[in-house]
Amino acid sequence: MLVSRGLRSRLYLLLIFCIFLFACKGTEIVETESGKEKKESLADEVRTFRLKGIKQGKESWELEGHTAIIATDKSNEILIDKPFMRFFYDDGTVKATVQAQKAKVNSRTKNMQASENVIIISHQDESTLYTDEIFYNNKSEKFYSQARIRIERDDSITTGIGFDSPIDLSEINIHKDVEIKALGQVKE
Repeated sequence: MLVSRGLRSRLYLLLIFCIFLFACKGTEIVETESGKEKKESLADEVRTFRLKGIKQGKESWELEGHTAIIATDKSNEILIDKPFMRFFYDDGTVKATVQAQKAKVNSRTKNMQASENVIIISHQDESTLYTDEIFYNNKSEKFYSQARIRIERDDSITTGIGFDSPIDLSEINIHKDVEIKALGQVKE
């Protein structure tokens, strides 16, 4: 059986990642009435975390983080510190990026919740959305939130509470308290 050099390299990296992942089982020192005891944690911590979403054989998104805590129980949760996520068009160009202080991903559904200083940048029209919390539904490929938002575009600033939108922010439905401030261009 012939295996291409690129495939062999990917399989080797996957094997190293799996060995590292299973070797990172956490142990916690817990104080009890009878003294200190070691306790196995229900999570593994990984540094320099990366997760990719593949749809129809193409990379649709990539999520990176400084560290990740992967639950080993049935919750399927991955807690990520300082996440940075890229969404891609079918041709591989970047559609949008998301950054935040924290994120939680369901490893089964790949749905995500990002929180604390969330910034979404659409690479289609260079608009930027700021909020404290967003949710990403992997199946519908949409963002949504009930938090206050601020959207900055070249010609306007829009604020409101709650929204839903496709990944590229091309059609943002703001739920309530919408305010739009037009930005005039200064001519010299």
